Amino acid sequence: MTTIKNLTPHDITIFNSQNEPIVYSKSGYIARVAVNRTKVNELNGIDVFATTYGDINVADDFVNEPNTIYIVSAMVKSHPNCPTNFYGLGDQVRDEAGKPIGAKGLVA
Repeated sequence: MTTIKNLTPHDITIFNSQNEPIVYSKSGYIARVAVNRTKVNELNGIDVFATTYGDINVADDFVNEPNTIYIVSAMVKSHPNCPTNFYGLGDQVRDEAGKPIGAKGLVA
């Protein structure tokens, strides 16, 4: 069986193929993409920045456990060097009031 760990700062609810919710608690480790901003202009007194993105930051020893995949943010998942054992969230699931309550599956 594969272990699933959550590398986001929030508890995550995933709805499985039987539409049953499974909650993955935050692990205490967070995968993030380094962000660098440089001021390039000012418009009407508002600073304007250019953004560049760097490496994925997370504890290497934690994310290399055998038979384990990791839930990460969309930004981490879209990084060109995203590890193959990092998974993003599937389509958002909302309640009757429109409030997000989880995701339908995972994205490889």
